[in-house]
Amino acid sequence: MNVNQFISKKLKELRTVKNMTQEELAKDLNITQQQVARYENNLRQFKPDFLFKIANYFEVPVSDFFPEAEERKN
Repeated sequence: MNVNQFISKKLKELRTVKNMTQEELAKDLNITQQQVARYENNLRQFKPDFLFKIANYFEVPVSDFFPEAEERKN
């Protein structure tokens, strides 16, 4: 799994844990629901500024979006 795939999976996981719809997340992040779907389905590349934005939004460290951090947890 490449890094972008991992980030996509993590974004969806964080959103579903909070019982949020893509629409709700999109509204909070000031983007469209289609953009959220593209990110979650690995159809759009994550830019560093957006990665920081979602880490801040979900109150998790940016390192949580990288496979190495997940491996260290296990």
